[in-house]
Amino acid sequence: KIIYQTVYPFETDSKKGIKLIDKDCLSEQQKLYLYLLIASSLKSFRKLTSVITSEFEILSESVLKSYLPAHAKVLNFANNTVYKGNAKDKIKQLAQDINIDYDNDEIEQISNYNSKEEGLDIVAWIPFEDNNPNTIIILGQCACGKDWFGKQNETFRYENYLKYYRQPFTHSVFMPYDLKNTNGRFRFSKDITTNHIIFERRRIISLSNTSVFDKLNYSKQIVEKCLEYQE
Repeated sequence: KIIYQTVYPFETDSKKGIKLIDKDCLSEQQKLYLYLLIASSLKSFRKLTSVITSEFEILSESVLKSYLPAHAKVLNFANNTVYKGNAKDKIKQLAQDINIDYDNDEIEQISNYNSKEEGLDIVAWIPFEDNNPNTIIILGQCACGKDWFGKQNETFRYENYLKYYRQPFTHSVFMPYDLKNTNGRFRFSKDITTNHIIFERRRIISLSNTSVFDKLNYSKQIVEKCLEYQE
């Protein structure tokens, strides 16, 4: 409550402990908080996992756009990507868009039948007017599962596929969990890989505008159904 203030959708009851506030009084930000709770509890929503995780990618894309300057390029590279073809084609198209080289020998090791993103969910870069490939490039992975500390390394595969120019890639991981701490640093910091920017629950909420929850069509319905069940 102290950390999230008005975004926190719960209140303390002397008899019932922590309880949800009146659902008719919930703001969009508070409903977003509830969605992040759901996204961090996928075992309780097994049949809806693909929908929840897919829309978490949409949310993560929006969060990264909010964090970076307006002229930054931020794209979804997973389920909601604009890139077409198999994984090989998508990676080559991405390299062309960023204006960097790629290692064809490494990419050709990927199966022609692999249409997945090979561990990359969100990609962003901040271009210069000169179109020089020496720029900040962020490779992001979305991790709703409890094994987030393992998934954060998946984007490092792209160190083999893509060739940065002078400036190394920055890796990031998006998670619906709250890595609360008491010393101003992340809890579980020993499990966070070097050269990672972490977008956890508090950062995601603080970087989300009031309309972003409307983009999560199915997840919004899931939250509303949970609120009806709560009655």
